[in-house]
Amino acid sequence: MIPILYPASATTFGSNGLGGLPDATACTVTEERNGEYYLEMTYPQTGLHYAEIAIDRIILATPADGAASQPFRIVHISRPIDGLVTIEAQHVSYALAATVALPVDITSKYAQEAFDAIKAKSTPETPFTFNSPVQNSLAAHYVLQQPVSLRAAIGGMEGSILDLYGGELEWNRWNVNLWSARGSDSGVTIEYGKNMTAITADTDARSLVTGAIAFAKKDDDVRCGEPAYAENADLYAYRHMTILDLSSNDSFPTVAELTAAAQQYVAASSVGKLATTIEVSFIPLWQTANSNKLAQLQRLHLCDTVTVIHPGLRVREKAKVVRTVYDVLRDRYDSITVGTIRRNVADTISSLMSSADSVSKLDTADRIIEIGTSGIWTYRKWASGIVECWGTQSYSNIAVATAWGSVYESAGQKLIFPSGLFTAAPEYCSITYGGGSEAALSMEIDSEPTASQTQRFYFTRGSSGTITSAKVQAYAIGRWK
Repeated sequence: MIPILYPASATTFGSNGLGGLPDATACTVTEERNGEYYLEMTYPQTGLHYAEIAIDRIILATPADGAASQPFRIVHISRPIDGLVTIEAQHVSYALAATVALPVDITSKYAQEAFDAIKAKSTPETPFTFNSPVQNSLAAHYVLQQPVSLRAAIGGMEGSILDLYGGELEWNRWNVNLWSARGSDSGVTIEYGKNMTAITADTDARSLVTGAIAFAKKDDDVRCGEPAYAENADLYAYRHMTILDLSSNDSFPTVAELTAAAQQYVAASSVGKLATTIEVSFIPLWQTANSNKLAQLQRLHLCDTVTVIHPGLRVREKAKVVRTVYDVLRDRYDSITVGTIRRNVADTISSLMSSADSVSKLDTADRIIEIGTSGIWTYRKWASGIVECWGTQSYSNIAVATAWGSVYESAGQKLIFPSGLFTAAPEYCSITYGGGSEAALSMEIDSEPTASQTQRFYFTRGSSGTITSAKVQAYAIGRWK
């Protein structure tokens, strides 16, 4: 799509506004699940309608594959020496950040009633409409004790509507929708060795919660329930608690009711789970020249669910699309980020620790007792019995001559662990391609790692021939006692 420029006052986009911006050299839209939504563009000072580009004006652009165009308001213009201007624009919904939500106090299980309450008490009056079918099985207590920005009240602070009711936000021009689930199960599979080109994992414990306690306040009386904990709360060095405020002008819950509410919260939420994001790069089949009718149906959007398969990481999980970067000029994604993969290195370490008879929780006194090398491997042994090792193996003149579908593969390869390092097959073993000549590394699931060696893998290329050089990187974690 060619982005189109509109006046700052535009609210409808049936015309060409101030004109198209066909000379843009780059234009991308980035959107995160329940997060940022912005456009970035580079435009030459000699380009058509350059003189019309100004702060507060609106750029209309396609934000995602097959999606309706969205308006983005210009907030920053940089004019470098080389004549290419960088333009940053935010989705028009960011105007809600400049609107004030006045104090409000409402108890309702319906998110729509909370939306109606903050809109009625916002200043100046907002042109945005709010819609949500989301319900909280508990009578959620939504309260603003002081003025805050309307956007923060919706989903940018602790105790926001999004925080209390859950769900997924959709910003659609001047409409704000909160859905229980914004996307759907796409049926798309992202698999290592096929359409996956890269995978990286990030685990974050900064927002970890392992327990909850509920309280209610009425007049000068405060009542607290008993705390409720996740089943795996003792796996961590200390318990990470969250507080549930169930105060209401209409009722004063009993201790038993408050305790039950905390237990229900723990059972129904992701309490006890580390926040893990898997960033996956892959080849979208529907964007290739050889796409077929099935591939045409396999389009992804923010909040859709995909299946991620990586034998080396022992990952086969359903996961949501949590971030997209869309190339507006080429009508295709630059990148798609997939999050909330449950099977990861942190889970592996936790399972190893919990399975050890001598260790019932993460031992903060655990320490490295030995570091060494053996051949290509570097290893570390921990007092708790965990051992990890990593290494890089170089190859040269590898024959790739066995046909396998549309590609050719080498003979099976494997790496030998240091003798006696693992007492059993490692719980986690990753093999990745580390670079070389005209090669991509794939791994066929025809074996599992053992105490003495990695799983089998193959070098592949598009035609029969010889790979002159390649590197393989491996990492494994298991037990030495």
